[in-house]
Amino acid sequence: MSMPETYKVTVTGVADVRDQEKTPITDPDQLKKLDGIEYQGDRFTEYLEAPNERSVAEVLSPGGDIVLKFDEKSGFLLYVTEYEATRELTDDELKLLLDYTTGHWSDGIGSGFNSYCWDNHDTWMDYPSYRHMTKSRIVQEAAS
Repeated sequence: MSMPETYKVTVTGVADVRDQEKTPITDPDQLKKLDGIEYQGDRFTEYLEAPNERSVAEVLSPGGDIVLKFDEKSGFLLYVTEYEATRELTDDELKLLLDYTTGHWSDGIGSGFNSYCWDNHDTWMDYPSYRHMTKSRIVQEAAS
């Protein structure tokens, strides 16, 4: 008997990284030092509670953390949050999950992540909401 197919859903967006004086950090060598930082203070799936979020919440495995990844090609530091779904999400569900995730990056869970980075890495992290429309994306693929 074959295992049911699962889907990996990945949300990415460009992080706004600043030093203690709130000066933007754009030097790739400095950004690379932050690659791999993971925040597990809150799980994104814990807060999918609104009535319009229930269909998505029901098919996601518990999880969803913020991980920073340096993108060599663009030179940007990215926020990355991954989910595992028990079925393929519809286009409307993907849009909802994208909006939900980026909303938490700029507020909510992102606030805790900002405090964590400030306390542990002397950097200020943010995901400005104005970037949501141009710099964030969501990708769904069958898990292997």
